[in-house]
Amino acid sequence: MELILAGIILFIIVLLLIYYFFGDKISFSKKDDISINDKSKKLKKEDIIKQYEAKMKSLIEQYKDDNEELLKQKQLFLQKVNNELVRNIFFDNNEIKNIIDRLLKL
Repeated sequence: MELILAGIILFIIVLLLIYYFFGDKISFSKKDDISINDKSKKLKKEDIIKQYEAKMKSLIEQYKDDNEELLKQKQLFLQKVNNELVRNIFFDNNEIKNIIDRLLKL
């Protein structure tokens, strides 16, 4: 009987230690998980867009003296961006169009 009681107490202590060290990573609410994922998707989308904008600005700066080459490089870059975004499951067609428009206005 004492052995069973000691085993139960040890089991409870182990569970408490696991909860103490990993409790903040354990979530029992699906709603919280979804909202966190939505926020991180939004941040990732913005990061991707900012990277595309930075690359477009560097192209503009690199070819500012050669307008013909700038147009050619812009076209190639926009085709590449479009192909990448079409394959990205987090962007829909309207978002892709808006991003391309945003890059064209730079």
